[in-house]
Amino acid sequence: MHFLFGAGGTGGHLYPAIAVAEALKKINNKFRITFAGREDKIEGSKVTLYGFDFLPLDILPVSLKPNPNSIKSIVKLFIAKKKLVKFIHQNNCQAVIVAGAYISLPPGLAAVSTKKPLYLMESNVNPGKAISFLTAKSKSVFTSFDESKNYFPEKLKNKIILTGNPIRSSFKSNYDKALAKSELGFDTAKPLIFVFGGSLGADSINNFVINNYPKLLEHGYQIAWQTGTKTQIKAVSENGLKVYTYIDDIEKFYAAADLVICRSGASTVSELTLCGKPSVLIPYPSASNNEQLRNALLLQEVGAAIVVEDKDIHSNLLKIVTEQMSSKEKLSKMSENAKKLAFPDAAQNIAESILKDLGYYE
Repeated sequence: MHFLFGAGGTGGHLYPAIAVAEALKKINNKFRITFAGREDKIEGSKVTLYGFDFLPLDILPVSLKPNPNSIKSIVKLFIAKKKLVKFIHQNNCQAVIVAGAYISLPPGLAAVSTKKPLYLMESNVNPGKAISFLTAKSKSVFTSFDESKNYFPEKLKNKIILTGNPIRSSFKSNYDKALAKSELGFDTAKPLIFVFGGSLGADSINNFVINNYPKLLEHGYQIAWQTGTKTQIKAVSENGLKVYTYIDDIEKFYAAADLVICRSGASTVSELTLCGKPSVLIPYPSASNNEQLRNALLLQEVGAAIVVEDKDIHSNLLKIVTEQMSSKEKLSKMSENAKKLAFPDAAQNIAESILKDLGYYE
């Protein structure tokens, strides 16, 4: 069987799809997997590292509002769709799986044109525009949160399957806390705050750390701080503070942390719940569909996180962090609540659901 994936643009869209592709290959190593996406985005450099084929597409975010790129983006969309229709026919693809954002549109439309089964993955609480547009033509929509069903029309809710957000197989959620602290060079007896703003970094979060790390250190806390690759931070040398530009083994930092301060993208939220980490979530304010705020509020509603809006960082965040860190009981309860939202078998369940629908197990 040959599966065509449309996923990428960001790690939040790509890695859940990779997790499902890995689960399919685990079921049958002879399955063929091809990812379609942009060569200059994360999928262009990462997909082949996981052993999957990559088909480059020349596409842009689709805009229906009149602007210099609107016609260009639509033309590129249909050229990419035509390329994928030809690929599906020539390579006998059995199904198409897409994970949201504009990169999903050409493979999704190609699946419809070729009458191939289309499966959608929505990582956020509220579906993005591409997923919403393709839902009516899909076989199933795999969601990360039960609340997601409320954002779909009543007549399409029979397509919704709650599976959780898949996390790649290399992600380890069972690191020992003390061992992780020790391996990272932190004092195992002192509480640790892990702060990050994504792979590129977040200026508002970085500025908060710059302005407040001396106060946090005075409280006896340690800080692991990922600044991101787009931000140049003047070297800081303080006992108890470690600064990283980029982190590969993020699960070790989760394990070591007593509290995490970060954005609330779908993959980050899934990792936090899988690791059972108490968090202070600062949604990215410019997210196109306000999805990060909805993700964060859901965790706050179940007592797994506290939400601070980006505009309120400098007025509220320090007080909230010190209040949470001062109570081991609060942190422990938040950890328990986070674990309740975890779906450790999400990738496997999506893969099996697709194969069952295709008659593979008959």
